[in-house]
Amino acid sequence: MRLNTSVLVSSILATGIMASSLAAERVLQTTSGPIKQSAAGLILPHEHLFTDLRGPDTPGYGQADIADVKRVMLPLLRDAKEAGVQTLIECTSIGVGRNVHIVSALASESGMQVVVPTGVYGRANFAPKKYADATEDELVRLMMTEIVAGIDGTSVKAGFIKTASSDSELKPLEAKFLRASGRASLQTGVAVASHTTSGAIARKQLDILKELGVPEDRFVWVHANAEPDIEIHKELAKRGAYIELDSVNGKEADDAKILKIVQALIAAKCEDKILLSQDAGWYNPGQVNGGNQRGFTALAQSFIPQMKKAGLTEAQINKLTHENPFRAFSIPERPPLKNAK
Repeated sequence: MRLNTSVLVSSILATGIMASSLAAERVLQTTSGPIKQSAAGLILPHEHLFTDLRGPDTPGYGQADIADVKRVMLPLLRDAKEAGVQTLIECTSIGVGRNVHIVSALASESGMQVVVPTGVYGRANFAPKKYADATEDELVRLMMTEIVAGIDGTSVKAGFIKTASSDSELKPLEAKFLRASGRASLQTGVAVASHTTSGAIARKQLDILKELGVPEDRFVWVHANAEPDIEIHKELAKRGAYIELDSVNGKEADDAKILKIVQALIAAKCEDKILLSQDAGWYNPGQVNGGNQRGFTALAQSFIPQMKKAGLTEAQINKLTHENPFRAFSIPERPPLKNAK
């Protein structure tokens, strides 16, 4: 069964938009259009606004009363803006309830700049059957269409690719999604961010992407703080991968562990590869009040002061919270795709 995509890869390639041939200024591709670094400000590289973990066969999967979602989530986004956050990378992909209609509405009403992904979250049976059954070529076509033309019939374009691995292995389905992600990244220049708790698996994923010809700096190792071996963090950072430490939560003991990794990477001259976020939010459809949310202010209000207290300079903190996430998730600015339907 072929996936229903609105623009064929041949049409995309006919525009001449290839990652290797672009020398344009870099931008983040948000729900409201591209933004340059000067407008991006403090960026949270791993958060969630709307996520459904009930499984793709659940009635009402990925849907909710948008008014209720706004009631719950808009105050959290406004608090984040007041704390100094300007841009948020929303990491909910296909398989865990991605809903760009809801997310783009939240972005528009809150004024938060939000980047959404393409890609399939394939671990633990989250992938809907049509994506699990799709060929690698079909998946590449889907991802490229969502990056260049739009998602689900909207004008909202994906700004990166999100995928996942199991905790102790990279299963064949997960490897297929990763290869397709790499191939789409190679053509479009977007980052491939993977939910990966094991350093050994992150290394394997980076090797697979490298074999495909994907630059190693296009890989974002999501949840890297779950790996206790800091030497693996250093190894992959020196290869070019971004090391995302995304469980900042405002609790001193938990944040101290992340700060230790930050200091070790800085000492290893890898500060250009550190990303910091909270993995916070999110509205869970099917639960009263959308479940229990955690706000988006811990990094700005708690962890940045901790970094200052630990001796990090303003320049280093700016790099970790502004420059690095922009570099990791930005793409070459491209002209609009003409005649896309």
